[in-house]
Amino acid sequence: MAVDPSQVQQPPDARQVWEDVRALLHDREHGQVVYQTTANAIKLANTHFQHPEAKAFLVKCLHPAINIMLDQQAARLDQENFQLKIFIENALTDAVIIIQKDLAEGNTQHIKTLAQLFNPRRNFYKGFKTKSFHQVPGNMKARSDCILIFCRANGFLALVSAFSQPQLVPPNPSGNSSEPPVSRWPGAEDVRYLITAMGEAYGDGQVLREVASRFADWVQAEIGEMGEEQLKAEPFVVMSALIRQLRRLNANLGNQSDDATFFNFWLDVTLTYIGASSLPMRLFGWEQLAEVIDEACGTRTPAKLCRVQGAGNSAVNGVYQLQPLESDSRDEDLRYTKLDDNTGLLLTLFQCTIQQTTSKWWFISEADINQPGTEKDIDYYKHVQASNIRREPPSTGWDCCTAQGEEGVMPPPTCVRLDDDGRTGCGAIDEASLESTLMQRMLKVNCSVTSLTTPVTSLDGGFSDRDATLAQ
Repeated sequence: MAVDPSQVQQPPDARQVWEDVRALLHDREHGQVVYQTTANAIKLANTHFQHPEAKAFLVKCLHPAINIMLDQQAARLDQENFQLKIFIENALTDAVIIIQKDLAEGNTQHIKTLAQLFNPRRNFYKGFKTKSFHQVPGNMKARSDCILIFCRANGFLALVSAFSQPQLVPPNPSGNSSEPPVSRWPGAEDVRYLITAMGEAYGDGQVLREVASRFADWVQAEIGEMGEEQLKAEPFVVMSALIRQLRRLNANLGNQSDDATFFNFWLDVTLTYIGASSLPMRLFGWEQLAEVIDEACGTRTPAKLCRVQGAGNSAVNGVYQLQPLESDSRDEDLRYTKLDDNTGLLLTLFQCTIQQTTSKWWFISEADINQPGTEKDIDYYKHVQASNIRREPPSTGWDCCTAQGEEGVMPPPTCVRLDDDGRTGCGAIDEASLESTLMQRMLKVNCSVTSLTTPVTSLDGGFSDRDATLAQ
């Protein structure tokens, strides 16, 4: 039920506190009195949220006040003024509640403030290094508390609902109705922090899948409708990070395995960049396309057979057979083996996830019988690979393992994918796979044959090295 602002009463001292804070925000000496007064003003605005003067104060002062507080280093406050830290923490949680209330009314005017409350890079959250390079921890708990309070107040649901409303049409005194609607898009940087926080909350079970999925769909729809000029206004590094966050959220939601919605969105945006008139945009588009290709290739069914050839240690050369997978997960590491019937030597061509990272390296090794995949293995060759999604042994780029106890001999080998009957080939491509989708879409793109040949050849070549191909 709507509240009549004229019936909302405020305490007699609230107006004076808000006026004091307006003046104090222009004061460069931000001492304890300023922070205490500001925290109190935000608390009063939360308590009397429906009052017009409270809302006027929030529109003008909430964002600069929160920005100043987040600029403080919590670790230093622990040492110098613990009470000041408490004032700031209380102000941050009050601000989160205020923004939730505003979103519930369909307003998005405080979105930039909410994004900064969720920004893990703010001084108040992150630590700092002393002159002796000692790392002092920050106050990430305060950020986690803000996200938790927002979740418990159904803030993310209110956020999605507010963003999902029809775009605003600006007033036009001339009466001309041709004015374009005003987008609710706050900018890629802010959306990045919001979607990061939502992803964390969803992972902790604080946000329903439907809410997280709706927000991801809204972000993708907004980006998908951007033209060249709008995309040009967003920094490349921010857009790249935002797309990575969307990929991660979609993967957690299971959307990438359920359908190709995210993949098609990503490819559409990438092709928009590639087709832009701006050279930096085109270069960014080609960088994204390399990742799109990796994503598509990652959905391909692993080859059952592959041939290692050209290795300086001839014992390594030969046909390796894929060992049974324990699950359908794309994260499961692959393992191929080759047994020499004459010598009894069992070699393993396997993928290994490096501890405490998402990087996957490939090795050709003689696995230890009792402790395979450990330092007790005898390594021959390795491929240091940053990508965490490639599902096939790379064709080139292998290195020799020449340390003590290792058996690598120059030159390193190459790997060739084999069809199930043992013939060289890329294998059949499932028409429902992302790889097939990418090939079909790229063949329809209205670009030059030279531009088109490179990525399509990389896909069709099976084990062909994508990075080397794109670099040509």
